[in-house]
Amino acid sequence: MQTVADAGETAPGGVRQAILEMARREIAEHGCSGASVRSIARAAEVDPRLVRHYYGSRENLLWNALSGDRDPLELAARLLRQSASTIGRRAAAAVFAPWEDPATADLQRARMAASLEGTEAVGRLESEFLSQLFGTIAASVSPDRPRLRAALAATHLTGVTVCRYLVGGPLAETDLGELVRGTGAALQRLLTGPLPEQA
Repeated sequence: MQTVADAGETAPGGVRQAILEMARREIAEHGCSGASVRSIARAAEVDPRLVRHYYGSRENLLWNALSGDRDPLELAARLLRQSASTIGRRAAAAVFAPWEDPATADLQRARMAASLEGTEAVGRLESEFLSQLFGTIAASVSPDRPRLRAALAATHLTGVTVCRYLVGGPLAETDLGELVRGTGAALQRLLTGPLPEQA
């Protein structure tokens, strides 16, 4: 078992990465509420004090484990390089892609579960990702009220994602291409179409 005393003798990057990988596995299997520093340390075969040595608090460890390398601003910039007339469909496809990939699906479920649990800072991770993504897109392509449009688009996509990947039912059985087209059309209207007039 790796201890704090050993930390200076081994490559810290390898130990830190092992802890993160075990944290992701624990979160995917048990949710944020069931992922303890002790269980993560046991899975990574390190002393629990070493986990705190590298990450400080449990909350900070969970945040690092779930945030990964996603950058909503980079994704938004990539989507904005092409025509605004198809950005809804392309945004839907980009968000669904890691859910459909077996290599990243568990991490996506863990992120969404954390958001639904509302575990302090970690609980805001998924909603902040979508808010920044659509906030950046709406600021560029929306004809008016970009903050409202971004919020509506992010909320709509969150609902579809929860129903398809966590709840099940008709959306879970829908062909991915059909889901992308339908969701994309709704996002396109919310981002670039006319909003209902105020009463």
